[in-house]
Amino acid sequence: MAYSSIPNIALIGIVCALPENVVHNSAENSGFSELEVEKIIKMTGVHSRYVAPADCLVSDLSYAACQKLMSETGWTPEDIDILIVVTQTGDHTIP
Repeated sequence: MAYSSIPNIALIGIVCALPENVVHNSAENSGFSELEVEKIIKMTGVHSRYVAPADCLVSDLSYAACQKLMSETGWTPEDIDILIVVTQTGDHTIP
C-alpha cells in the first residue's frame, strides 16, 4: 500500500448544503408496493432523501455551502486556498 503526506496542510473548515425538498420514501414509491417500500426502508434505514429542483446544480449547492462557511467563520474568498467538493452527481453527465 502506498502512503503519501503533504506537510503544512490542514482542514480547518467543513460545511455542507442540501436541497430544501425532502421526499419521504414511503410517499413516493416509484411503482413498488407498500410492502416492498417498507422492506427497502428497513434494509437501508433510509426513510427520506433530499431532491434538488431540475434547475439546481451541484455547483449551486457548493456556492451556497461556501457562502455559509464564510459567513460562519468571517473568512473572505482570499482566505480560502482550495475548495473540495464531494458528490455522486456532477453538474453534467460524462459520456
